[in-house]
Amino acid sequence: MRAYYFDNAAGDQRLPHDSGNPVSDETMRAIKALHWSIPIDDTGRWEQQINAVANERGYKNSDIVEITKEGLGDLYESKLKGFYQE
Repeated sequence: MRAYYFDNAAGDQRLPHDSGNPVSDETMRAIKALHWSIPIDDTGRWEQQINAVANERGYKNSDIVEITKEGLGDLYESKLKGFYQE
């Protein structure tokens, strides 16, 4: 995993926006940011691994969100921006 500070530059939010200023492991631990490396595969094993983490941590709810231009039409760009504003 690689963490960096967002550069807040205008433009497409889907681009990396890497400020070039990495977040240290110490900072990640200090803010209690947890992370796992779960590769996506076609067999669905990734979903089993996510469920295992959720069970281990006692998480009760989860969502899988698939946002596509075909599915949302004209709302696509505004919905996508909402994820980055949150």
